[in-house]
Amino acid sequence: MIRIFKILSISVLMFSCASCGNNGKLGPEAVAGDFLKAYFAGEYENAVTFCTDTLSSALRSAIDSQEYESDEIREAAMEMSRNTGITVVKAVKGKDACSVSYELSLPDSTKVLKDMVLEKIGGVWKVSSIN
Repeated sequence: MIRIFKILSISVLMFSCASCGNNGKLGPEAVAGDFLKAYFAGEYENAVTFCTDTLSSALRSAIDSQEYESDEIREAAMEMSRNTGITVVKAVKGKDACSVSYELSLPDSTKVLKDMVLEKIGGVWKVSSIN
């Protein structure tokens, strides 16, 4: 029984270490998708972790300055945002930069094609601009 417990403990530890190590090694498509999911879910503090320092500051400033006429309008806007579908369509990757095209499927069935640029900084892909 003790041997089984030790084996399970070691397995869990190894899995945890492997999982932590992959966070900094996500490809640009995965980083773009994770950023978009967090952003459209209204998880802005999580979203900015996928961005360069410059874009993080700009996003925080834009989010902080958002004003709504009422709480109902703010909640309706957030609900639309949460119901937006996101598909990463294509990535054109260079050594330290990548252009990612993505499609937004809006709640009214409208589809919008957009682009973003990611940069590899210290071995980690970061969103640097959104078009």
